[in-house]
Amino acid sequence: MSKDNQPTKSPITEKQIKEIINGARNDIRDIEGYVLGQLKNQIIADKKPIDINNEDFKKAFKGTFEADPNETSTVEIDEKKEVVKNNVINVPATILAITEKINDAQDRGASSNNFAELKQEMEKFSTEFREAFTSNEKINNLIKNRFKQEVINEAVPFSELINGQDAQMNMGEKKLS
Repeated sequence: MSKDNQPTKSPITEKQIKEIINGARNDIRDIEGYVLGQLKNQIIADKKPIDINNEDFKKAFKGTFEADPNETSTVEIDEKKEVVKNNVINVPATILAITEKINDAQDRGASSNNFAELKQEMEKFSTEFREAFTSNEKINNLIKNRFKQEVINEAVPFSELINGQDAQMNMGEKKLS
């Protein structure tokens, strides 16, 4: 234990740094996918494009970019009212969690240079993703691209992929002589 009665943290390894960076990139991709998936579902349910002036959209925007992850709600469970933590999934909470992991890694000896590129990616994501919510055209284009991505992903025959590459499958093709 150190002088201030805190356990000494073990030095961070290069492998752990890479895991933090890859995990952070996955978290960013996941939060974007989650939010766009929710909005896509809203389009399907409403049978119309997103309108940023709609009250439901404003509520979703606030939850995505401004909600407090420690906020609680009162809900009725089995005819009893209970206070529950909201477990908000939002951009600031995701960025904060990643930042805390980076800070911990730096406390354990990682250089800030190890995370410079990731920090730029986080800032760019946060700015660009928020910017996409400023007009009907931008948000609907982002969601449309999400639809396209899902269709492409579903069309890829993953059984024919090996390490991300198309497998050379011989399906009994007859060669012409």
